[in-house]
Amino acid sequence: MPSSAGVEVSTSQRPATTAVPARTIFDFAAPASVNGWYNQDDPVMGGRSRSAATWRDGVLVFAGDLSLENNGGFASVLSPRDEPIGPRLAGASALVLHATGDGRTYVVQLRRADEPGAYIQRLPTEAGVERSYELPLSGFEPVDFMLRPRPDAVALDPAALGQLAVYVTDKQEGPFGLAVRRIDAVP
Repeated sequence: MPSSAGVEVSTSQRPATTAVPARTIFDFAAPASVNGWYNQDDPVMGGRSRSAATWRDGVLVFAGDLSLENNGGFASVLSPRDEPIGPRLAGASALVLHATGDGRTYVVQLRRADEPGAYIQRLPTEAGVERSYELPLSGFEPVDFMLRPRPDAVALDPAALGQLAVYVTDKQEGPFGLAVRRIDAVP
């Protein structure tokens, strides 16, 4: 299904003329690779959802339970604040998440380092299947802190980004889980 949302990519879909290889932004091969990643869930606003970011067999596992009680309905995992992603994304045209989902749709968020600006793109997953999802940077939409559209925002500049987050906000109560093996930037 064509859209700017997460699209499965294989090397055969990339043009043969692509000479510059992908750069790894995050690789979860070792247990220490999840150090600094943290969760922020709806209890900060009165909700009851809960999540955790753990390492298992070479992947960062973002899992928990989404609750709609007390106007809740979100859980998230965020990359370390002290390791800005902008320098690693400079010149990139897309992110590629190598992940195994649970059939739910996640939201990938890129946060600016210098101001309260953020950009999102939805990532529909297939349950139990490891895929490489390409998210073109041109497909990220500017949002405010409540993930509402922000048409007056400055254009996304990959070099100015500070943090990456993954949210589950699909209004489906119950357990969820996304296992991310690696995140790459492609030119």
